[in-house]
Amino acid sequence: MATLPVNVFAGYRRGRGAPLRAVEVAEDPLAASTRELNLNHLAMARACHPDPDTDLERHLSTLTARTGIPRHRVSTYCDIGFMLTRFYAVASRLAHGAFSLEHLTMLTRALEGVDDAHLPAVQKSLFWALVPRRNGEALPGVRALHNKVQKIIAECDPLGRPPGRGRTGVHPTC
Repeated sequence: MATLPVNVFAGYRRGRGAPLRAVEVAEDPLAASTRELNLNHLAMARACHPDPDTDLERHLSTLTARTGIPRHRVSTYCDIGFMLTRFYAVASRLAHGAFSLEHLTMLTRALEGVDDAHLPAVQKSLFWALVPRRNGEALPGVRALHNKVQKIIAECDPLGRPPGRGRTGVHPTC
């Protein structure tokens, strides 16, 4: 696994001065329930993440039987858990409970093609993209965040994006 440069968090104001999303600063019961739900999704993802030598099919079957959650959702939790361990700086930003299951799923799907060689650059850029610019800033929609993530991946690891309309999947300098 690639290691991050020491300065990934340089300039990030931890503690009371750090800006927070609207859902993180709101004190009403709905915002508190939303944060708790989002944190529970992260806890489920970490709990569902299999060991590297585990038979994935058996693992999914076991978790489906134990939790009563449909297989496709358990698979999603496993994928999110893998993303959280691979992109640990991003996981530290997600740990505040602002991002929904849909946001986590989109991030996981978008980041699965990133090469380990480009991991530090993508992780650093993505960490800063997830930090709000001002306190109380609204959470971007799933599609808006997807576009931002795709732009970051295109800048840091062009081959990390799936081929699509107008893209051949081949780096232009190859």
